[in-house]
Amino acid sequence: MRPYPVAVGARVCYIYGMEKANTSAHSAAAKTHLVVFDLDGTLAMLGAPVGDADAAALRTLSERAYIAIASGKPTYYLCGFARQLGIADAVLIGENGCTMQFGVGLPPAQNERFTSSKRALEQLDRARKDIPELFASGIWCQPNEVMFTPFPTSEEQFAAIRDYNRAHAGDLDALDIYEHCDSLDYVPSGISKKTAVTALAEKLGLPLSRVIAVGDGVNDYPMFECAGVSVGVDLASPGRADRNFKALSEALSFILGLTGGEG
Repeated sequence: MRPYPVAVGARVCYIYGMEKANTSAHSAAAKTHLVVFDLDGTLAMLGAPVGDADAAALRTLSERAYIAIASGKPTYYLCGFARQLGIADAVLIGENGCTMQFGVGLPPAQNERFTSSKRALEQLDRARKDIPELFASGIWCQPNEVMFTPFPTSEEQFAAIRDYNRAHAGDLDALDIYEHCDSLDYVPSGISKKTAVTALAEKLGLPLSRVIAVGDGVNDYPMFECAGVSVGVDLASPGRADRNFKALSEALSFILGLTGGEG
């Protein structure tokens, strides 16, 4: 399969499977926007479902806009979440932009994998080997296709991983590292939610000015940069988005208005 190049800033990222992907499920002429939502802290709190009223609003939105969920979680995790929302044609962007699939079925009918430099992949392999060995009892790591995500269970484990990152900074220089309240994501530099959103908008034939990005944290900032409208949900730094709302319900009302209906 030949990789399909997509320019992102000064970099070129390669997407596998893009040439064979079919957007027939997304061909509704009335859909003039792409709305991309982060999951944890945006659509729902960690491990919690979306509230009934917000789920209904999302289904209404899906009738007039393409819906994507972009998360640090793998796409297979996002499948069940989107299925429960009743949005079967959602586009799922996993691992902070490293993977993407169309629809909620498994195995996916259409999927892409964003790849990076050999150096970044070698550094990921080293981190996967070294970090669990820091702890006598090991540490749980999220099963990913590309990026590496360990889940520390104490502040002491977080501190040990931070110390490792500082001590091996030269061996991690091809990676971007995001620290969350419960985990750390090691992602190849040049790949982000922005990478996937940019490629998806191109695939759907939409200008980036028609993209609305919704999120709550630092790994959402890259897609805020490329979106025509960025929307925060209780952002710690409200100035990073065009609009910031305390609750998802308020953000959805605003977005429904932007996409051609009353909130």
